[in-house]
Amino acid sequence: MEVIGDYANFVSTSNDAGAVGAATMGDAIYAFPVTSDNGYFMYYDKSVVTDPTSLEKIVADCEAAGKGFYMEINSGWYQTAFFFATGCQLTYDADSNGKFMKANVTYASDNGVKALKKMIELSKSPSFFNGSAISNATNPGAIIDGTWDSGAAKEVFGDNYACAKLPTFTVDGETFQFSGFGGFKLLGLKPQTDTNKAVVCLELAKYLSSAEVQLARYNEVGWGPSNMEAQADSAVQSDEALSALAEQLAFTIPQGQYPNDYWTLATALGDDVIADKYDNASDEELMSVLEEFQATCESYAQ
Repeated sequence: MEVIGDYANFVSTSNDAGAVGAATMGDAIYAFPVTSDNGYFMYYDKSVVTDPTSLEKIVADCEAAGKGFYMEINSGWYQTAFFFATGCQLTYDADSNGKFMKANVTYASDNGVKALKKMIELSKSPSFFNGSAISNATNPGAIIDGTWDSGAAKEVFGDNYACAKLPTFTVDGETFQFSGFGGFKLLGLKPQTDTNKAVVCLELAKYLSSAEVQLARYNEVGWGPSNMEAQADSAVQSDEALSALAEQLAFTIPQGQYPNDYWTLATALGDDVIADKYDNASDEELMSVLEEFQATCESYAQ
């Protein structure tokens, strides 16, 4: 149900902007944010990577050290990091029943071509490996991954464990900041006809999403808080993975609703890149690829 009045004010003033955006549809708030920790950033070996701010330098360091750079470019979740970075858009408008009414897609553009060219360039590096789980990585120097793998990353990198937001990349002389999706856990409420019951539900949701409970949840299971007071706690501030993610989330958009077919389509695009299908393709040929991709995305909302 819609969160209104003082409860809406609590949500909007207590949580970071990304979490509030994820809980909002149109001008109304429909949920209480619980976490701000579902996204991706970079784990790396600081004895290998000398400059974690530049993709080109990271890849060069990994190549020189015979290490792997891991990123899952055939995933519709990770793949947006390239396209959103260059200014492309891919979102869907849905009605209250979840039916997709409109696709907002601008991949078939000069910016889209730049993003695809960078994907292709990265895939050609001898250090590149398609993947996002460090437990499955062999000899990694850096990996684009999430907070859920922080323990495994610490084991792999040991004393050289380090974290950073995603780097920038350069294509056709322009430099862009990797972007992508940000994810947030939300607590929603079933609509109530009994006013007293609705107030009890709202009070419970407010408590379960409060700074006190979010911080306790972080201490027990490591979930990253969306509540800004909890985020300021010294334990949260000293968490390298959460700090890197928080920095990265400033460059992302909240993941909304997407058709199931989109994820399959994005995987196919990434698979074609990995299979060298577009090696030596002209900008015009890449534009044609993206025009077909965009038209297919738009067809899911027709």
